[in-house]
Amino acid sequence: MQSGKYVRTEAMRRRRSEAMKGKNLSDEHKRKISKALKGRRHSDEHIRNASQARRDSVGWPGGPDHPNWRGGIYKDVGKKEYEKTYRQRPENKIKHNTQSRAYYQRLKIDVLSHYSLNGVPECVNPFGEHKDPYTNLDALSIDHIHGDGAKHKREIGKSGGGAIYQWLKKQEYPEGFQTLCMNCQCIKRMKNREVRK
Repeated sequence: MQSGKYVRTEAMRRRRSEAMKGKNLSDEHKRKISKALKGRRHSDEHIRNASQARRDSVGWPGGPDHPNWRGGIYKDVGKKEYEKTYRQRPENKIKHNTQSRAYYQRLKIDVLSHYSLNGVPECVNPFGEHKDPYTNLDALSIDHIHGDGAKHKREIGKSGGGAIYQWLKKQEYPEGFQTLCMNCQCIKRMKNREVRK
């Protein structure tokens, strides 16, 4: 055995396994181990060595002999199928839907706030319909100022509020949009004779 380097031989593993057979650690002992390991960080050298050891081990997906090898880019073939079935489980479906709704609600608030006058989601009130600021999120939406919403959606290949909100945020909030309530949307459509084309 080299000095300064710990190598676990097969005989040592067997002895350790035999010594631990039938022994159960008490809850107090487990708590002490957990407390001792909390906040412990491996050295950068240890992390590099462990990473290299995993790469050198049999079946590591980074090697050219692995069935999922894609020229140095690891692509887990079964991951999408697993995620699809994972989300279909009843307990996960509820959790996923709740998280999605919360995400889109936050996204909608961010986008509507940006295109409002005061940085708060409210109708810009172009026709003077509201005496007080209109802030009902259920009735607020994004409006294309020039009335070319249908054409724009076809160009970017997106439809539906969530997809448009994502696109606007990704494009870093381009000009040509405003926050309107459904009432003002209707009035604008009638006054400007905006027809879907």
